[in-house]
Amino acid sequence: MTLAVVEEMCSFEKSRKCFKNNGETSQYDTSFTCLPCAPGCTTCIDDRPCILTLNWVQRSIVLAVACIIVGFIPLLVLFTVRYRNVKLFLGSWPGESHPDVHLALRCRDQVATSVSERYPTRRNAAAKWASPSLIWCSRLAVEGRLVMRAASPVLLRIVLLGAFLLYCPMIVQYFEPSPLTCSITIWMRELGFSISYGALLLKTWRISVVFRVRSAQRIKISDTDLIKRLALIVLIFGAYLSVRMVIGRPQIVNGVHSNGLRTKQCSWDVWDYCAAIAELGLLLWGIRLCIVVRKAPSEFNESRFISWAIYNETLLSLFLNITMFFLQSPSNPDLLYLVRFIHTQLTTTVTLTFLFGSKAYLVYKYREREHPQTTINRGSKYTAAP
Repeated sequence: MTLAVVEEMCSFEKSRKCFKNNGETSQYDTSFTCLPCAPGCTTCIDDRPCILTLNWVQRSIVLAVACIIVGFIPLLVLFTVRYRNVKLFLGSWPGESHPDVHLALRCRDQVATSVSERYPTRRNAAAKWASPSLIWCSRLAVEGRLVMRAASPVLLRIVLLGAFLLYCPMIVQYFEPSPLTCSITIWMRELGFSISYGALLLKTWRISVVFRVRSAQRIKISDTDLIKRLALIVLIFGAYLSVRMVIGRPQIVNGVHSNGLRTKQCSWDVWDYCAAIAELGLLLWGIRLCIVVRKAPSEFNESRFISWAIYNETLLSLFLNITMFFLQSPSNPDLLYLVRFIHTQLTTTVTLTFLFGSKAYLVYKYREREHPQTTINRGSKYTAAP
């Protein structure tokens, strides 16, 4: 029985005239009341719901875990500030009988292998390429390096800022979807991705430029230079988001759950595919950089950990986009929320673990303090010199 039929019957019954029966007035008109349908229902025969109720218990647990993990970001920022002057002689790694000499020789052999593979017949070019790298190896082993300074603490904090933005969608998506929450989620995701992974890719790009120089020309790429290039990447993503908010602002669409109940979810259209392609393009460029620097000597193996993070993000982002495509119908908002949470932890959290886990291990196990006055205003730079 449809709602229109029910309303027609009620109207007919209410229009009946009172009549006398055994000297009493009939109360039939006031004995029944037509109840409204459940919210969101266009037709109904009873009070059963038509819209899926979100699993708030599950969502609350997921949100609580996400907030706990986000709480570690300020601690990591404090870590980069407090231990910025911790100096580590790389020879203090365990297993080295004469650490400084052995490390220099190992670094030299690694450079020599890379040179011979790249220039098998050009000795002059090989010598020019290897000269700055061998100088770097020697200084690295003998003088030691500041763990945080060598990793560019400013860029590390920028990565943490991007990671914080990548965590924020979990807070926004906790609530029922609306055009505002859908828009905020997109802004947080794209800006966080461009900031965090843009900084990591530029750090890798700097290593590739310095250690692939083909001449004895001196090259300096400071943190400021990288920040300028990072600003350009973020600006491009910001321009895309601005255009999308004007032309293709996300809307709320109705889906159908497997049990037949209707659901509300953010639209997934061509704009989302464009963003996914842009992210994939940036990550593929990062994979190319990782392949280039795979044999280049790097302080504290940072380039290796960054490479692992980029490979991990690329594979899991492909998995997420494929999953989002198939989870649009039948719709399950609680499952989508859980999938996004797992994806965030397997990408952003794993990236931070790669990036800061090794540094925390080095700082707490093999450290030697350097006087703070000798490290003031010494911005991190990679230099290739003759």
